[in-house]
Amino acid sequence: MILEDDILEYTQSIEKLQRENSALKRLLRRYTLFGENDPLDNLHDCDLSSQIRDMENAVELIFSTLLVPAFAGEIITDDHNYPIDFVFIRVNSKFANFFHLEAKDIIGKSNSALSLLKSPQWLETIAITSKTLDKKEDEISEGGSVFNASIASFSHTSFVAHFEIIAGDTCNTKYADTSAEIDTTQPMDSRLIMARRELSESENRYKTLFNGISQPIIIVDVEGNIILLNKSAIELFEEDDKSLLSGSQQDVPAQKLIDMEYVRQVFKTGEPIMRRVQLQVNGKDRWYQCQMQLINDLFGEKVVQILSNDITELKHYQTELLEEKQRAEQSNNLKTIFLSNIAHETRTPASMICGLAQMVLSGINKEKHNEYISTIFDNCKKLLEIIDDIVELSKIESGQIKLRHEICSINNIVEEAFSSLQYALNDTGKPIEAKRTAPIDEYKSLIYADNQYISQVFRKLISNAVTFTQQGEIEIGAQIDDGKVTFFVRDTGIGIPKDRLQTIFEKFRQGDEGARRQYGGNGLGLSISNELVRCMQGTMQVESKENEGSTFSFTIKYNRAGV
Repeated sequence: MILEDDILEYTQSIEKLQRENSALKRLLRRYTLFGENDPLDNLHDCDLSSQIRDMENAVELIFSTLLVPAFAGEIITDDHNYPIDFVFIRVNSKFANFFHLEAKDIIGKSNSALSLLKSPQWLETIAITSKTLDKKEDEISEGGSVFNASIASFSHTSFVAHFEIIAGDTCNTKYADTSAEIDTTQPMDSRLIMARRELSESENRYKTLFNGISQPIIIVDVEGNIILLNKSAIELFEEDDKSLLSGSQQDVPAQKLIDMEYVRQVFKTGEPIMRRVQLQVNGKDRWYQCQMQLINDLFGEKVVQILSNDITELKHYQTELLEEKQRAEQSNNLKTIFLSNIAHETRTPASMICGLAQMVLSGINKEKHNEYISTIFDNCKKLLEIIDDIVELSKIESGQIKLRHEICSINNIVEEAFSSLQYALNDTGKPIEAKRTAPIDEYKSLIYADNQYISQVFRKLISNAVTFTQQGEIEIGAQIDDGKVTFFVRDTGIGIPKDRLQTIFEKFRQGDEGARRQYGGNGLGLSISNELVRCMQGTMQVESKENEGSTFSFTIKYNRAGV
């Protein structure tokens, strides 16, 4: 007797191994394309071709050692999926000899074309077994003989069969053999155990490989239902993985990765799609580069694989690069404006100095020579201030600022600044009232600080206030509060637009770029002041309303002297 169960198991094992082998190779090729290293040392050894050949050889061995005619076939069906014929895919020598043919003349041809098994009972029995996927024995009348046929289906389209003649004429057969039946039970059992083990190992390899990929992978069908998630995808959508696997269409983060418009496009064209998706993961925005492509699953069905790479850091890096580029371009533009402004600011007093000096030398209008010399002196001071600012800025950027902590008086600093304010107002002739706060207790007024830099910052703030105030008042002062000392200059000038407050302390900036043309200035005063205060480990602040005035202040640590 033929062992149909063994042939059935071997044949099914071969088909499953072939599917696993193809799937593993496809996944390996895709994984290699990702540019990643092999996560398993034995990944490239998971080719199951040799196991498949061993299984096929086992089936051939079974067929060749059978003492009865045997054959395997593929069923041909009509439009209603009803069997109408079958094709021989494997026959043994006993079967070929029974019909006086060679095996090569039978394999690949249909039964109706060869007209070998003419009884309709063959097709009926095959049809029954293909529906039930079971084994059936039947007595089939064929010509003047009766066959005891055994047929087993291992799928709805494939079967294996053998037969013996139990009645009728056997003289025209060449298969009769009186030799003892070969015992193939032991080899088949060992091969079957090996096949099952190899099949289990291939499944484990596939699962390990699929779950070992660090990128989230989602497999969806043509309707967008999730049929498989790897470990990385489950961890990414941990709170939603149950609803996702149930095909739920609720609003969950992964639905943006499974956009049906793109899924349908991939199914329709077969072409892969790359897209960027922004998701909210644990309350934070994350960016993913999604590769969607059509693949075959383990059962040969078309599915879409969505592999996602987290590009959030790259996105941030690109954003930072763009911002840096914009800042560099803006800085370059500001420097261009600055150089143009410096050229103007230096050319004006230099031209005036040259012109007036020439008039003095020529002796013209001698009665005004003193006035000319005074104007020359003032313009020389302007040139020196510009040069001092440029030198100061250079020292700050090169890190050459060195603080000198010494005992100084807050009251004295304010008093000197107030004198400077009065002098500047008298010089301009503007109808502005100068004010100052009441002096601090002299004992508390003594601090350890850099008197030179504090006074320099104070004077620059006063100079700005005088420049941008036409009338009203300018008040200066200092106060001690919460371990800090704050110096301030308050004016009733033109004020600063709200959108300029964030950039007012940047180099080459002014509150209003148009104000530079109207009021002059090189745009370095506040920047230098801010850097000097920062070197003193302090901070600068500004409060301003357009057309109402501004209050500039800087705060440093109150290091009281004599304590």
